[in-house]
Amino acid sequence: MGAARKDVVARQQEQREVVQRIREERDSLLSLGQARALEARGEVADKTAHLPKPMARWEFDSGLEDELGNLNGTLHGSGRVEGGRLVLTGGFVLTEPLNRPLKAKTLEAWVALEGLGQKGCGVVTVQGTDGGLFDSIVFAERQDRRWMAGSNGFQRTQDVGGPEEDSTDLVHLAAVYDEGGGIQLYRNGKPYGRRYQAGEPLTYDAGSSQVVLGGRHGTARDMRAPLRGAIERAAVYDWALSPEEIAASADGDPSFVSHAQLLAALGEDERARLAHLEDQDRVQAAALAEVEREARDSGEPWFEIAHSLFQLEEFRYLR
Repeated sequence: MGAARKDVVARQQEQREVVQRIREERDSLLSLGQARALEARGEVADKTAHLPKPMARWEFDSGLEDELGNLNGTLHGSGRVEGGRLVLTGGFVLTEPLNRPLKAKTLEAWVALEGLGQKGCGVVTVQGTDGGLFDSIVFAERQDRRWMAGSNGFQRTQDVGGPEEDSTDLVHLAAVYDEGGGIQLYRNGKPYGRRYQAGEPLTYDAGSSQVVLGGRHGTARDMRAPLRGAIERAAVYDWALSPEEIAASADGDPSFVSHAQLLAALGEDERARLAHLEDQDRVQAAALAEVEREARDSGEPWFEIAHSLFQLEEFRYLR
């Protein structure tokens, strides 16, 4: 390995350690706030029951901020945040660009449709920022009242044979895209229709990809089939959740504490420290994404190994 390549390896490892230290301290503060909030309501956190931690989550307690990272959203068109929900009446939300690549993934949302006559509306989508390539949880595009995994030109879309939607109450939806190209939809924690193979999953690059809430795909000026309804919570994971993890998420974690409740349980100095750590995480994660791009460009096989190690279970859970 040449000197230049050794330098990339060293910088990548150093940057990973920086990000890990920041996240360990941040997660320690988050755990402290969670424990205090649970104690205040007479409950105790079960450390074995924690759900997998998404790369991004929107709870709509007061706005469109990503509670876990930097994918904050901007509302376009008509809609509002009200009562802990994103209420959409023709509008949609576009987030900031991803700060790391996304391939295997899980899209998740709790949604209440305004009506069942809508056609082709997207609930949660990951797309290129130009709105061309996309994967999305979509309602009633090819079949009335049925859910599907929407994609550009239906390239990764098949009809799965799930039942017609018959409710405008809040439902939990998830679309799981695994490394082998398999796609499975879930409704209220149970498989929705059949799993199918869709070929190689699309990779969404950092800096040129984003999340859409309440739209199938498009840009601020040209969004296809915006949703009419309310989203109570949405999340994106950078790996394929297992059926057990989907079921647990749909049922809800008894030790779940919203970000707003968690912050309220921390002291002023602790909140300030947490805000600083979250800012540093965004800055250092962006720096890590840059050095990983250099690693990929070098074509070295060690990059894939290092990347896989960084995605191990210990990085997915709040401890």
